[in-house]
Amino acid sequence: MINITENKWRPFIELTLDDVDNAKMYFDVTKRVTLIQTDSYTIISFDSTSYHVKESAKDIIAAVDKLIEAEQDKKAEQARQYMEETMARAAETAKKLEK
Repeated sequence: MINITENKWRPFIELTLDDVDNAKMYFDVTKRVTLIQTDSYTIISFDSTSYHVKESAKDIIAAVDKLIEAEQDKKAEQARQYMEETMARAAETAKKLEK
């Protein structure tokens, strides 16, 4: 399972480097990358650099999808709250105009 590190800046997913003992890579999910799956590790290539991580490409993609879904849910909830607040203000304004 891949850990997702949330913060105020941007989300990261925590990956384990394959060739360094106990080393973690905090992958910026906004980077454009190429994922290459081998039998024993995944190669993440970006910015002319490559890293070997223990997590599978499918697990990395699933973690990014989870982040996207969570962000979509958050935006939908914000939009719902905004709409409710707008409707309440509109109803309040309508009452004031009737007087």
